[in-house]
Amino acid sequence: MTEEEKEPEAETEEVAEETETLEDWQDRALRAQADMQNMRKRLDSDVEERTRARTEALLSEVVMILDHFELALEAMPAELEKDKNAGPFAQGVRAIHMSLGMLLTRFGVQAVDPEPEDKFDPAIHEAIQTIEKEGLESPQIQKVRTGYKMGNRILRPAQVNILNPITPDEDSA
Repeated sequence: MTEEEKEPEAETEEVAEETETLEDWQDRALRAQADMQNMRKRLDSDVEERTRARTEALLSEVVMILDHFELALEAMPAELEKDKNAGPFAQGVRAIHMSLGMLLTRFGVQAVDPEPEDKFDPAIHEAIQTIEKEGLESPQIQKVRTGYKMGNRILRPAQVNILNPITPDEDSA
């Protein structure tokens, strides 16, 4: 074979190598682009998670303030609102309580307000104590403090007492 005959074969190999290199670089570019998109999604997800956690923490604090206003309203004598000097103060306390409730509602916070016939659910209830009570046919719960949730996440579980019916002692029979 002469050199002239080898040249087309060498050129074909060179072109094949350049094509492989071009394909390799295109593949690398596509992978880098996919990595960037994945990184952006992770960053967006992290920012969203941090924002949600901070919002939940803030709203948990607002829930505690709402509790304090509820305690103040429960302790406030009914005649205080009728008093001409103290009436505006009492109305102001009620207005602040109502505003805090509306704020929580705007952020999607819902009260977890258990009824006596509800079953105890450790996912949304926190048992404070167990009490045996006469006249009950089945266990019940008694609300001690309202709980709150935001979507499916519990900001604070409802605190409850568990009321159990008194069972006759088997030893006395």
